[in-house]
Amino acid sequence: MLLQPAIAATNECPDDDLDADVVWVSSGSTILAWSTAYEFEADDAVYTIRASDFNQDLSAALISIEKDGVVREKVLYLDTRPGEDWFNWGADMRVVLTGITTDIHETPSAHLDLYRGENPRLDIEIGATSETHYGINVSSDQYAPGEETTISIEVKNKGGAWIEDVAVWIDLGELKLVDQGFEFHDQMICESLGCMEKGDAGSINFTVAAPAWNGVTSPYRINYTISVSAEGVDIQEKRYCTNKSLTLSCTDPQLLVTQLVCYDEISMSRCNLISSNLSLEEIAISMPEALIYNVSEWSIVEVSIRNIGFYPLYDLNITDPPIPDGFRVAEVHEEGSLTCVSKEHPYRIRYKLVPTKPGKHVVNTTVVRADFYGTKHSWRSDGATITVHGPHIKLTKTITESGNGTHRVALNLQNDGDRAALVDLTDTIPIYARYTEGGMDEGTGIPTGGDFDLRIADDSYLLMANDILLEPEQSIGFSYHVQSDRELNLSRAEAWFIARNDYGGVVFSSILGLPVAVPDYNVTSENLTSEIVTSENVTSGNRSDQSEPPPKVSTPAFENGTGVLPANASGPKDEPEGGNLFDLLIYAAIGIVVLAAAFLLWGRIAREQKGNKEGLDDGLSWAVSSIRKVGSEYEITVTKNSKKRTIKLNEKFYKKLIKDKKLTFGEQTIFIPNNKG
Repeated sequence: MLLQPAIAATNECPDDDLDADVVWVSSGSTILAWSTAYEFEADDAVYTIRASDFNQDLSAALISIEKDGVVREKVLYLDTRPGEDWFNWGADMRVVLTGITTDIHETPSAHLDLYRGENPRLDIEIGATSETHYGINVSSDQYAPGEETTISIEVKNKGGAWIEDVAVWIDLGELKLVDQGFEFHDQMICESLGCMEKGDAGSINFTVAAPAWNGVTSPYRINYTISVSAEGVDIQEKRYCTNKSLTLSCTDPQLLVTQLVCYDEISMSRCNLISSNLSLEEIAISMPEALIYNVSEWSIVEVSIRNIGFYPLYDLNITDPPIPDGFRVAEVHEEGSLTCVSKEHPYRIRYKLVPTKPGKHVVNTTVVRADFYGTKHSWRSDGATITVHGPHIKLTKTITESGNGTHRVALNLQNDGDRAALVDLTDTIPIYARYTEGGMDEGTGIPTGGDFDLRIADDSYLLMANDILLEPEQSIGFSYHVQSDRELNLSRAEAWFIARNDYGGVVFSSILGLPVAVPDYNVTSENLTSEIVTSENVTSGNRSDQSEPPPKVSTPAFENGTGVLPANASGPKDEPEGGNLFDLLIYAAIGIVVLAAAFLLWGRIAREQKGNKEGLDDGLSWAVSSIRKVGSEYEITVTKNSKKRTIKLNEKFYKKLIKDKKLTFGEQTIFIPNNKG
């Protein structure tokens, strides 16, 4: 039921005389000859005005007005007392006699001024203030569930006449009124604005709160409407009414997706890897700290998803992990769940990344998508970059035909990184290929350590160049010629390098040029990764195309006692049965130099091995080097003193190994090396 406000004295306007207080607006004039008519339109009504008759001395005229079949008439006088020269139809229109004239035929005409009465006109403006809740902007046509907003209503008289007894009714619907001091019943506010002169306005301000969300109904189907109506009466007791409404809709869900990078400038360094075929999820759950350990430098990329809106989101979809090319995941730590992200339950995932190659790496933006009651939304984080310093060694082996069965083999070492490296280059040549000549290519940088040496190892020549200092952007080339009467079967060249920060590894060359048979090192696509492999430890790096190096050819006892093969020597079967004393002395001198260099290299390797083995258990302890899941069992590869063994564990023993980091069988113990990163 609408509540009528009590009408007080202030509700009535003081100037309420129809004759004196109506505001008239001139609307033209007309001249009506005797018995002629004129139609006048005012406020959507048509009035027919007629000069019905005139008196004898032409000082008065009988004027009639007809509206909707109703006729009113009045005699209007010239130059008489006030009020006798005009004729009103209520407060809607007025006729004023201003003169009477005749034509040549003595036919009289009335000169009339026409006026339209001004009316009041109520107008309503309604709006809500924009609010900010928890960093979310709620616009003037939106609501926040369970939150307050201020409603402002203005009622204005935009007409040309006053209106009195103005009352305003405000229906709040399902919104809750927070303020006090209003006449309020049945979800309706009733306010009286009384008399409103032309241009007057009245304001009503109050605060409401939206109900809390029920968690079931789609917010897109929940709207709240405030309806306002205002009415009053004019000087003729004619009632005027107007109304307006405001509908508030929900806000969209909001996520804040941030991506932070800790340590965005690092260097390539040594680390230890345990290869595994477990998925990223299995790694995160079972053994995040066991796969990569002894890490010196790393970066951390953290993706955070916070719900800053008013509605929880379920089953979020996140793009692939922002892992740049050139990094490997060492650890994954996850907090929360993408199943449900709310204000109370954010989601965070942190990746510990170990670099596998130097350079400037781009961390892609993270995109999160959600379907909220049939409406798809997405949010995006900023991107980032990580700079990794270190050498980036590339090795190519190119074979070209020189004619007469001779082939030229060119080796090129290049450092594309931004740090220097010390490189040992080794290439293997089958003895049947008959090495003829070789040396450092002209026009290339001069390597520290001089030219390469040539040795015999089993059924091959070993071409070796040690301690080559390769600066950033530097390229060094070697080449040699071989002759063969049959198909060449050449292996890949390899370059072992060390750099600052205890970083090192090995790269293997590609083979370009003539189609030649290349030995298969039993490297399959299943174990191809981007790590560099050293003789004792797997280190982060940039090795191309292989997760494990081919067996490194050890230097055998040389048949001639010197370990050096002359540049023009052929295979063992073609060697002469004897040699002169001068040649033997040369061979002996060269052999002493080579043995000295080998002794120094052996000392360096021994020192590295000693450092790598510090802290490891001795005796009957075996270190885990790889873990593979095979069906329902786990295949564990363990090593000790360069020996490898493979064992299989069921689910129970595997979990015990992961939990305790070791597992004992009688006198034998296997253990996962400690994470010192």
